[in-house]
Amino acid sequence: MRIKRIILFALLGMTGGAALGQNVFEKYLSDPEMVFKFREEIDLTDRQADRITSEYEANLVAFQAMKMELEEKINAMAELLEDTTPHREEAMGLMQEMMALETKIKTLRLETLLVVQEVLTPEQRDYLRNHKPDGAMDWEPTYRIDPLPDVNIVVRNRLADSKNPLLLLRVKKEYYQLSRQQMKSLIPDEIEQIEVLKDRSAISLFGNKAKDGVVVLVLKSSRIPRGAKKFELP
Repeated sequence: MRIKRIILFALLGMTGGAALGQNVFEKYLSDPEMVFKFREEIDLTDRQADRITSEYEANLVAFQAMKMELEEKINAMAELLEDTTPHREEAMGLMQEMMALETKIKTLRLETLLVVQEVLTPEQRDYLRNHKPDGAMDWEPTYRIDPLPDVNIVVRNRLADSKNPLLLLRVKKEYYQLSRQQMKSLIPDEIEQIEVLKDRSAISLFGNKAKDGVVVLVLKSSRIPRGAKKFELP
């Protein structure tokens, strides 16, 4: 785990210039979450809402796929570095692939923000620009919380209108379906990440079982709760 963190910090450091440029985008552009937060204030039409939602959900599927691919490459890099035998060429090749994926993810994010800008009127854009919160946008559908509050509160807030969301645990490349009782038994400190998906984006990745939304948990360890059944992707 420590080696993977070092790799992530190195990758972030090498893309520091892009992060500075990203602040320019965040200063002038608005993400979908902010648009819907001020939906009534800016008189967002149903047509505008449908266009933004469609673009966001379409990009979300690609985003999730690239993020999982990036995590796989980080794991591969960790294995290379743990080996006492030098693997210079392989490591440098992996780093190039990781940086290419990072660029694709940021490009996809910018594309989403630009579509939002195109859909909104000048008056709507001005209102949102003048009501931006402090800090960076939270475009990524991943919630890293440390320390983590009650998991059930997070899930209820994100899936308030879902009666029976699909509950999954991701361990490396595999998924395991959890019952509500199994999820409640998890200790908050064990959880590294929570991902919440809804509607078409959830169904595209996990099939019709995710029609009421899906919650994906990632633990800090590879522990699988007793009784959890392996979930096969469609």
